[in-house]
Amino acid sequence: MIYDEIHKGYMEVAFQEARKGIFSAAPNPSVGCVIVKDGNIVSRGFHARHGSDHAEIVALKKAGEKANGSYCYVTLEPCNHYGRTGPCTEALIASRVKAVIAAIRDPNSNVKGDGAKRLRKAGIDVLLDVETKYAEQFYKNYLFKVRNNRPLVKVKIGMSLDACSAMSSGESKWITNQESREDVQFLRAESCVILTGVGTVLEDNPSLNVRNPKIEIHGRQPRRIVLDSRLSIDKKAKIINDGGNTTLFTCSQNRSLITSFEKMGCGVEVLASKNNRVDLCSVFHRINKMDVNQVLVEAGSFLTSNILSSTYWDELVLYIAPKIMGKDARSAIQVSSPEYLERVTKLELIDSSFFGTDVRLTYKKL
Repeated sequence: MIYDEIHKGYMEVAFQEARKGIFSAAPNPSVGCVIVKDGNIVSRGFHARHGSDHAEIVALKKAGEKANGSYCYVTLEPCNHYGRTGPCTEALIASRVKAVIAAIRDPNSNVKGDGAKRLRKAGIDVLLDVETKYAEQFYKNYLFKVRNNRPLVKVKIGMSLDACSAMSSGESKWITNQESREDVQFLRAESCVILTGVGTVLEDNPSLNVRNPKIEIHGRQPRRIVLDSRLSIDKKAKIINDGGNTTLFTCSQNRSLITSFEKMGCGVEVLASKNNRVDLCSVFHRINKMDVNQVLVEAGSFLTSNILSSTYWDELVLYIAPKIMGKDARSAIQVSSPEYLERVTKLELIDSSFFGTDVRLTYKKL
């Protein structure tokens, strides 16, 4: 079996299906599947949410008996293990499909080529890694998590041309335009965790959730984590009272205060401290143990700068507005300078886009 333009066309349809769950399936990968028989698409499916049927199962259920002797196009190698759902390989074998064409193998230790091996052992033709370049980008967050055993950490900053994020008074609404702010909604939607500091909550009272109705999240909102060393957050803050998933990371030992937040439905975790603040090492050590693929940092200049001064981040997303705010405005990035130029943090530009008059620049840390 040779992967030709006809196969490629059906795989493109499978990726169209996968895009339907791209903001809702996390931390699972968003997988799409197409069942083809006698040159006709008989069913399609995608993985909508963590714990729901995988794409192959959805498509096979729709296909019914038509799956017998069919070709199955799937954007990621079928799983061969029991988790919240059964192995997709067993369902494919039971449905008597003729061939399975997968865009890329799954590096997850529970799969890692075993899915393809199981299918071949059952007499099913398998083509694997037929669209690795495209799939590597499509599954960027998931693959990063599996390969590095930690989530990808993106730091987002909205700023002026002279790298300021607020006036001297603290006024910051709005530096960037509406188009940029709408794009941030997509950044949040693809993230599992939004990380911020209590200073941002006290000053701006943000929701830090996905509110764009055009983004299909199927009920999944990112978890908000607020670094609040002294539990000084306002109990009337939106981030605590909007019914979403919010956790406070603190080093406070005030048990009565902790209990009061917990009774409000807000999670509280006590972590190690450093210089009377929540230790960043403890923060990311805890996050790394969570089942999350991407963390988005949306914070003020203090926390943002501390994170950028550390080793805990991977990408920097800048939304730059064509404005000059002046020397008295607050700088967006305040990191300590190394002694020598050769030791400065080096970045690689991996994406640039315009949003009206604003520009978004995405950098990868080298």
